Amino acid sequence: MLQDNKIQSKINYRIKPQPSFEEREDLKARTYKFTNQTNLAKVFKTSVQNINAAFDGRNPSLMNKLKVYIENFENRLSNN
Repeated sequence: MLQDNKIQSKINYRIKPQPSFEEREDLKARTYKFTNQTNLAKVFKTSVQNINAAFDGRNPSLMNKLKVYIENFENRLSNN
């Protein structure tokens, strides 16, 4: 019976929650304080259209990467 509970409570780590519209717009505004979409595209080796799609909610995996990048970059700026 314990085995059944473990199977039911298994978490799928591949599925990451998509940030809400307000959070995406906030991240976009925070991004423009230190860079632009063209430079982000160079950092992530993708096109500007994909960066724009991530901020529009059409590319959730890239949006999650951008979110982590923006938060880490802001932390580095605040520590200096």
